[in-house]
Amino acid sequence: GICPHCGDENARGDQCDKCQKLLTPLELKQPRCVICEKPPVIRATQHWYLDFPKLQEPLKKLIEENEIIPANARQMCLNSIEEGLPERAITRDLEWGIPAKFKGANDKTIYVWFEAVLGYVSAVKEWAQKIINKPDQFDYFWKDPNTKTVYFIGKDNIIFHLIVFPGLLLAYNENKMKKEQLVLPYNVSSTEFLMYENDKFSKSRGVGIWIDEALELAPLDYWRFNLVYNRPEKSDTSFLWSEFDNNIKVLNDNIGNFIHRTLTFINKQFKGTIPEKIEYDKIDEKFISNLNSISEKIGSLLDQFELRKALREIVSFAKEGNVYLNDKAPWHLIKKKKEAAGHVFNICAQAVYAFGILLAPFIPNTSEKILEYLNVPKNINELSWQSISENSIKSGQKIKTPKPLFEKLDIEEIQKKLNQIKSKKHIQEEVELVSYDEFKKLDIRVGLVEKVEKVSKADKLYKLTVDIGTEKTTLVAGLAEYYNAEELKGKKIIVLTNLEPRKLRGITSQGMLLAAEDGKIVSFLTPEKDVKPGSKIS
Repeated sequence: GICPHCGDENARGDQCDKCQKLLTPLELKQPRCVICEKPPVIRATQHWYLDFPKLQEPLKKLIEENEIIPANARQMCLNSIEEGLPERAITRDLEWGIPAKFKGANDKTIYVWFEAVLGYVSAVKEWAQKIINKPDQFDYFWKDPNTKTVYFIGKDNIIFHLIVFPGLLLAYNENKMKKEQLVLPYNVSSTEFLMYENDKFSKSRGVGIWIDEALELAPLDYWRFNLVYNRPEKSDTSFLWSEFDNNIKVLNDNIGNFIHRTLTFINKQFKGTIPEKIEYDKIDEKFISNLNSISEKIGSLLDQFELRKALREIVSFAKEGNVYLNDKAPWHLIKKKKEAAGHVFNICAQAVYAFGILLAPFIPNTSEKILEYLNVPKNINELSWQSISENSIKSGQKIKTPKPLFEKLDIEEIQKKLNQIKSKKHIQEEVELVSYDEFKKLDIRVGLVEKVEKVSKADKLYKLTVDIGTEKTTLVAGLAEYYNAEELKGKKIIVLTNLEPRKLRGITSQGMLLAAEDGKIVSFLTPEKDVKPGSKIS
């Protein structure tokens, strides 16, 4: 329906995606069903609530005192708190979901955004108890005050992670001893939305690119680099093919270029051996100073969850490396002062090592290649950021023959290939072939409808008692909108009899009635001639 706060016409009954306000179905203007577009019918029911008004002050304190929560997330939540948090129903009248274990809450389930965020807690508990058989590990992760939990989410989930989830944890912690309390979120690193060519991603409309498609078009690290380089931290950002092409050029022209120039020169002019250093001059000292401080600089940005800025600072350091190389011009020095040229490339090799470490959180495959070319024996996980210095790589160390880390993209070819992939996918999704043996497993028979009953609290459902020849069976069918009970009673229908039983509204449906659907018309299938119940369809 229409959001009462911002006027968006596609707000949901629990939240408006445009302004992010939490809603109840009764607040919507001109509400409509997402399936049939009809106005919903309001009925009285009993629900269980979380007392958010009681939690307002501790939630406000939590958000105000946390200095690393993104500004957009902080302001959104504080605005909601200032307006006053209402009591929030945590149960729903749904057939599926996690059952509510409250006394008297029969046939109720837990509202998805209450049980979903608690999955962070329950998943660790199940892992500790059932998978590794070390229950104390749950306490280590969830009750140790030194634990820092960080949640990376889109802006549409901010309220659920900074108000709903902490609210649940605060309520749980109330009156518990300190050592039994669960830790509250350390940070909710939220981003704005990522668009696709200035349009919203939509699988149904075919707008966007999906992971399986992306991996067929370009190496994984290209996508990783692009997504973080343009991470929508302050405002919505659109994925543009032209920008993707440009960003990979930035990666190749700066980081790729510096590393390849350094390693190929060492390989050709110094027989693949890291040369010796001599005395520093002012140009050396400036670059060395930046090299020795780069890990602290990038680490500090990561501690503040400024991923985009951190990656861009690494690119800036690569630009400095290329300027340093050009200023020192070792390709001229090599002719008469080989020792001086070697000195330059020793320093550059230290910077290459730094890139191998610094890029690991962003483009790990590339990071591994860099360290492999340098012949670093340790795994990336065994190397610390503190190992980055002007003396990380020893003189005399042998390196491997390098290859270019990145290649230029042909965006036109990539887009052609993407269209081919999507076209092939569309065909596969339309019709998936089954083998004859699979079809033979289906037991489809003629059934005679003997009894038709309305299902309580379900406007669309009938409970059918059907004679299928060998026995009488029960079906639950969504035909109440299209047929009255008398139209179905005594009719011959087609039934899939060996479908796994499924409980609907407390009734076990032991098969499926087959029907044709064409837009708004639903018509059950019936044999053309009068055949007896139980006749097999083949």
